[in-house]
Amino acid sequence: MRTAALLLTLLLLILTAQTSPASAQDPIQAERVIAAINAWRLEEGKWPLQPNDTLQKMAEDQAAYLLTLPALPEGGDIHIGRNGDDPRARARRAPYNWPTYTRPEQITVTEIAYDGRTVSAAMTFWRGSTIHRNAALNEIYREIGVAAMPHDDGYLYIVVLGARPNVLPALVDSQNRLLYLTDERNSYARGPQWIQSATRVRFFDAEGRPLGSGWQPWAQILPLPQSSGDRLFVMLSDGTVDVLTEVDFQEDAALLPQGMVAQLPSPTPTSGSAPAAAPGPTSTPGTISTPIAIPGPTVTPGASATATPTPPPTPSSGGDVTLIYDSRSLTLYNGTGRAIDVTGLTIEQGALRLSSSQWQTQWLSGTLTEFAARDCLQVSTLGQPEPPPPGECRFLRSAILIPASDRPWLGAPFNVSRNGTRLATCPTAPARCSFSLR
Repeated sequence: MRTAALLLTLLLLILTAQTSPASAQDPIQAERVIAAINAWRLEEGKWPLQPNDTLQKMAEDQAAYLLTLPALPEGGDIHIGRNGDDPRARARRAPYNWPTYTRPEQITVTEIAYDGRTVSAAMTFWRGSTIHRNAALNEIYREIGVAAMPHDDGYLYIVVLGARPNVLPALVDSQNRLLYLTDERNSYARGPQWIQSATRVRFFDAEGRPLGSGWQPWAQILPLPQSSGDRLFVMLSDGTVDVLTEVDFQEDAALLPQGMVAQLPSPTPTSGSAPAAAPGPTSTPGTISTPIAIPGPTVTPGASATATPTPPPTPSSGGDVTLIYDSRSLTLYNGTGRAIDVTGLTIEQGALRLSSSQWQTQWLSGTLTEFAARDCLQVSTLGQPEPPPPGECRFLRSAILIPASDRPWLGAPFNVSRNGTRLATCPTAPARCSFSLR
């Protein structure tokens, strides 16, 4: 009887081993890899990387595939996927759909790997390899995903590094009251739709209220603003394009080895001495604040002025585009029956300027060059309740926020131009203003 029970137990153990997944992510090991890479980057004067779910899935999918093979590939073959594609090719396709810059081939993704016992062994290998060192420390990368899957030799570590246009993560060290900023250092970031090298930074609390005295020079490490609570917004600017980053102190905590504290550098303005600074025209910070995207209704409503109701829908005057605006928001509506190109549009009143290229964010659905019929783009006021789009909007393709002081459609008539050619002068809000793009 006892022998039979032992045999049954043994059989169950064998069956469990056979049916259990051969590749199961070890999240603790994965976090240790991220912390070790971030510590290495800080040692070398680089910013730490933010974990990204898409890059994480890429890493896990590749590791799981490799562990189905009779033996792990060697050299560069370890980065070839099940369809014979490299990490950049995989990243462009579903389910990852990693965003690119101007052209499909301008994608910022790379991968490093190691097969061995410990995180320490992996770090020793990467530190000693020129190609892996250059990848891990490259300033074009701002985000990371790691697979750490056990197998016979210990662990298979797959690390995917990446960056997205107009996405500049900020990581927080709450215990030491430090904020780690990132920047754009990629040569792909050319043109008016992408932020280039940030020169200045500004902070807002969760309700959209400014923290501090306004703009300050960009620095890789800054002290956390006073009275920031457990959530804030960081606005980074190159003087032409602004990017807004939300920082949740819990979700966006910097992954670092326990007890590691980075030293605050002397506060000096960003210079052109950065080794990998993106080429392109240097912008001088001025008085213009460009609109910034925030995904979804994330800003908690604060005290705000009473909004003027949006005027009811009225027939368009025959123009390709209609602007619908009041004290809270402005909406750009494609009232034609076809896709149109809305690039190059600007809304200007004095020194205030809103460009259609500012809707070109990571949250834009579709493109501005083929902007679908009956779809909308909307800009609303930071710190105020986000209004719904007008009733005629079929789909809101992108929503952005700007400070209340930077709205060019309030207080006086404003001009609409395209590539320097005036298309219309629109009346004071609230109103609707239609114009042709031709």
